[in-house]
Amino acid sequence: MKKYLILTYGCQMNVHESEKIKGMLESLGFVEAKTKEEADIVVFNTCCIRETAENKIMAHIGSFKPLKKDKKDLIIAVGGCMSEQDGVAEKLMKKFPFVDIVFGTANLYKLADLIQQRMSGKKRIKEVKQPDIVAENELIIRDDANNAYVNIIYGCNNFCSYCIVPYVRGRVRSRKPENILKEVKDLVKKG
Repeated sequence: MKKYLILTYGCQMNVHESEKIKGMLESLGFVEAKTKEEADIVVFNTCCIRETAENKIMAHIGSFKPLKKDKKDLIIAVGGCMSEQDGVAEKLMKKFPFVDIVFGTANLYKLADLIQQRMSGKKRIKEVKQPDIVAENELIIRDDANNAYVNIIYGCNNFCSYCIVPYVRGRVRSRKPENILKEVKDLVKKG
């Protein structure tokens, strides 16, 4: 049985997106690993709001090099806000040649396909581009029985001098109201 490990950095949006990643991985037949050593795939869901967070993430990615050397079939994927910054995906691919997949926040909905491509023999995959669609009806596996994040919109149209969100998550894209209501009603039914 294949096992996954998700390492999440950053805000509640990243926590929620890790729930979506978990849903994708479990739909592919993976189960959650207890340690990094037993994982067959490791997904870093990154943050770029603070430089210290980026440095910490880079160090954590680097710490997986020996494991990848010992475990050649281990898939390492890096996604999230950090990979959406200009030039960072290329930097990740160059600095960490053992990283198999680099994907952006706008390409999260493609992650299951990217993993399957890698498992089918495709060497290294970079799928980073600015958002143009809103993925709906994703399988979300929530870890918290009392709280649930529900996206209403993605991105931001305000280019505040102190904020990077519109640059890495794109301009506002709204979900369909009927899909939002359905998700909320389903959550209420589940308690």
